[in-house]
Parts: sequence; structure tokens; C-alpha cells
Amino acid sequence: MLIYKILPLFKSTKPLHYDTLQRVFDEQYKVDQDKVVLPRDKKEISAKSVQSPHDTDCHYRNKGDQKVKGYSINVTESCDDDNPLNLISQVTVKKASVSDVDFLQTSINKAQDIFTEKPQYAHADGAYHSPDNEKFCKKEEIELYLHAIQGAKSRYEFNYCEKGELTIFDTKKNTNIEWVKVIGKNKIEKWRIETENAAPVGGQGYRYFTQKDIETSLLRRKIAETPIETLQKRNNVEATVFQLGYHCSNAKTRYRGEVKQQMWANMRCLPACRTGRWVNFIRIMKRFGQISQKSFLTINLQLNHNILMFIWQKKHLFS
Repeated sequence: MLIYKILPLFKSTKPLHYDTLQRVFDEQYKVDQDKVVLPRDKKEISAKSVQSPHDTDCHYRNKGDQKVKGYSINVTESCDDDNPLNLISQVTVKKASVSDVDFLQTSINKAQDIFTEKPQYAHADGAYHSPDNEKFCKKEEIELYLHAIQGAKSRYEFNYCEKGELTIFDTKKNTNIEWVKVIGKNKIEKWRIETENAAPVGGQGYRYFTQKDIETSLLRRKIAETPIETLQKRNNVEATVFQLGYHCSNAKTRYRGEVKQQMWANMRCLPACRTGRWVNFIRIMKRFGQISQKSFLTINLQLNHNILMFIWQKKHLFS
């Protein structure tokens, strides 16, 4: 009610933060025919709604049982066994409402632009999996290794025999079960089995599976058969993410706004920052180890000078 009464008073002048307050009211409340202010139902409130008066860029989304608010950071790095020097090729910051699957293709494309050799393998968490990403990797001739997959393991496992026929295995009864292929709504193919737990239909219980269920089961099998040495490559990326946010208190940076968050991530991974823990340069320095402390400080100062000159020139150019 207070916001509803304040907004008309300042509509003509629209001082600082007026638009933010108007946006909050429109996203969180509605006015009925009797001019009564009512809160909107949770389902009506978008993930892109204002989350903080100090950072109106950030979004939120529900990731499992966790509510994530702010931004998502995706790090891509090389992980060659025959190369002791593996570097970050790209770090991307997006609003939290962006799904993990939307990072993969852009990350691979940018890595291919930076590294001299075309990537042959891609290692990612199950959150990056989607049929579209699988097709992309096949088109680019890249083997996609998923190190986990979301959701609980199903009681039923699917496989194709040598003749190409589908088999459905019941892990609880430890036996293959018969199935019938049917055409559901919108002409979608489904596979039906008899089950004692399903709701009775015409005196008989059934359960239906889609092509997506089959593909998920096959993917779980592929992950289970992946050698442990391959799965451990994922840990390198986790260590890099840890280093990226090492100095963040309560998983929060000191900056607000998507542009500033992206600048912070870039500076943290590549050029010098206040802490001196710029990840790529530290890796290069440790690898070649021939740079003295004096040379390191000289290069640090020179890089900072070049960065400031670059920013000044850009500002001068567009002013």
C-alpha cells in the first residue's frame, strides 16, 4: 500500500530509483477492481524479477532444492594429459536464470578459437546435458564425457541387443520384462509395461516410457562404464572454480551488475588483480619457473600500466 501511494506522487519527476520501485510493484503486486493492492501468486513472479535494490540485473532460479540468486559463472579450461600447462580459455558470467546447458556450446566454440588444436573431448557435469548439446558435439566430432546426471536412478534399465531390439530390465525383479509400443497423444511413441504399482486401467496396471527415458538410461550406463581416470578430470575444473572464488566472502563478490561481475571474473582468471592470484599467469609462471621475483614485479607493473592505458584510450575514443 505504501508503494502504491508513493508512486503517483513522484510520477512527474521520476527521481533516482523510481523506475526500480515501479518495477518491484508491477512484478510483486496487482490492483483489483476495488483498488485493493494484492500480492501476486508465486507462480506469477518471474525469475527475472528484481532480487536486490543494490543490483537490479541479477536473477534467480531453483536448482534442485536450492534457490540460487545472482549470477552463474562458467569456467572452461584445457585438461590435456600430455601437456603440463593447462589454461583457462574462457570465463562467462550470466544471470542465474540462465540454465547450465546454455553455456556448453559457446564455451567450446570460444575454446576452439583460442587454442591451436581442435578439442577432441569435452568433460562436463550432468547439468550441461541436453539432446541439442549432444548433437552439437557429434557435429563437431567431439566426444562428450558427462561425469554425472541429474535425477534419481530408475528401477528400469534400457538396452539394445545385437539385432537392435529394445530390452527393458527390471532391477528389482532381476529379469527382462515384456513391453508394447504404443502411440500416445501428439503422436508421441511410448513403450508400455505391466506393473503392479501403477494405477489400474481397465483392470490392469501400466507404466509408460518415452524416448527421453531410454536415452537417459543409456547415458547412465555410459557414465557408469567410464574409467575412473576420465572422471577425475572433472576435479581439475572444480579446483579452478574454487580458486576463482577463493577470496569471496559468503560466496559473494564485492561488485554489483552483470558487466562488473564479468570484468571481475576476467581479471581474476587472466590479468593482475589486487590479490595477485590471477590464475592463468600463476600457472604459466610456475610452469616455466625462470622468472625472478624482480621480473615478476616488473611484468606485473607493466601489465597494469598497459591495461590502464587501454582503458583510457577506449574512454578517450568514445567520449
